[in-house]
Amino acid sequence: MLSVSAFSMEAAHADDWVVARLRGAVSAFDNGTWRQLERGSVVDDHRQIRSLDGSHVVFTRDKESIELTGASEIRIYDRAGERMTTVLQAYGTVAIEAEHLNVQHFSVQTPYLAAIVKGTKFIVTSNDQGSRVEVERGIVQVQDTVHDVVANVVQGQDAAVSTTEVLDISGVGRIPPIATMEGIVLAQDEIAIQRDKASGSATTVAVTPGNGNSETKSENSNSGNNGNGNGNGNGNGSSGSSNPSNGSGDGSSSTGNSGGGNGNSGSNGNGNSGGGNDSSGNGNSGNSGSGNSGHGNGNSGHGNGNSSHGHSGDDDGED
Repeated sequence: MLSVSAFSMEAAHADDWVVARLRGAVSAFDNGTWRQLERGSVVDDHRQIRSLDGSHVVFTRDKESIELTGASEIRIYDRAGERMTTVLQAYGTVAIEAEHLNVQHFSVQTPYLAAIVKGTKFIVTSNDQGSRVEVERGIVQVQDTVHDVVANVVQGQDAAVSTTEVLDISGVGRIPPIATMEGIVLAQDEIAIQRDKASGSATTVAVTPGNGNSETKSENSNSGNNGNGNGNGNGNGSSGSSNPSNGSGDGSSSTGNSGGGNGNSGSNGNGNSGGGNDSSGNGNSGNSGSGNSGHGNGNSGHGNGNSSHGHSGDDDGED
């Protein structure tokens, strides 16, 4: 049997939530059964309330209201002895109009965020993907309880949170800073790192080792253009400021394929121009002797990875 305390039709007390407007199927859970609410019903604290598709209900208390639309489910908690109301929102859409007081006294909590106010009007939408707060009046403190950050969102702005989305604020005016729960404001690069972690992406960092080789390291990649300044570069970086060899062969090539910033001649090896200054005399020119240095030889920079006096095989001199 439906308890009288759950949905009393008698005059409500000042701290009771009463059904002021109702359309469609809106029920409260009582003694193991969902029971239809009526206009004027008083809802007990902690009672589970559910509205079905196409329904609409407004609960009022003094100047404050809680509005449910469509398929939504909430519980209303009033802290004993204090003016603090908490709406636990499982899913759906809830609109809150809270009386303006000098202390925070009203909050909506979803699986992803908490919206806490002193007095304002705002809407919270939540589903199994995430939650969003839209501020229509005043300021709402939005706590991202998934990633432990917080921001004050103002009129005309929205804040969204999900497991893969750190507190994301958009809308009119200046976007407010995001801080830790301890109140430490986060720099933009710190927020970017949090967003990368949440989305599962990696940040690519360029590292230049001391041996003049350019190497790219990525958390999610095994690629690395590794060269040691002596031919055989990996990758297709176009060579810049290359000089044709004056030694063996025809020395006519002006653009070699140096691998990714290696100071090497590609497959047309010339006198090992890696690791130091120009090698002289031991040219070992490859097929054509057209040694082109890529951006930086062994000593990176627009160095000349040319063998100066290299001889290729049977060639006895220059033309």
